[in-house]
Amino acid sequence: MRYDRRVGRTPVVSASVPDILRSMSQMRMDVDNRLPAGSYYVDERKIVQYPGSGEDVLEHEKIHASQHNILNRLRVQDPEIRRASRRLNRSITDEQIQSLDEPGKYIIQPHEFEAHIRAAKPRIMEMGLSTDSFDDMLKGLQIADREGTGNKNMRNLMLFMQNDWTPEQKNNIMSAMNYSGI
Repeated sequence: MRYDRRVGRTPVVSASVPDILRSMSQMRMDVDNRLPAGSYYVDERKIVQYPGSGEDVLEHEKIHASQHNILNRLRVQDPEIRRASRRLNRSITDEQIQSLDEPGKYIIQPHEFEAHIRAAKPRIMEMGLSTDSFDDMLKGLQIADREGTGNKNMRNLMLFMQNDWTPEQKNNIMSAMNYSGI
């Protein structure tokens, strides 16, 4: 499988002082305005894990490693998520883009959309959260966040979902979530 091959060739290293300084100099912050818990460096084809990051962060970065293509870009691999992401992005007006909060602007990027959904879904399923509807899933993510039982990808997905979406856009998000091959 392509995922296993690409991820298998990708080294995972602990963040060094130069890695931390690099993130700071590039102002690479996560959706909570903190240094990221992990990074996939396209140019070096390596995953860097920062102190305190968990397995969910590693899985998220492995998804980015699997998205790496021959043109040194990240490309959504799951065809259903790619279609849902494309429909979602096409439906967003310029005004709506401006109104998105930082998590919304970050996760709306197709490669981040796929990575967050695919990395969050196993924990969502393990916890038995409902994915029957957008609103049910959002409520479940909010409860998990309040209780501290979720993970970083679930929190980021929750923050993304709290933006003002149309019913059609909610359906696109849920179609990616419900398909996501897991």
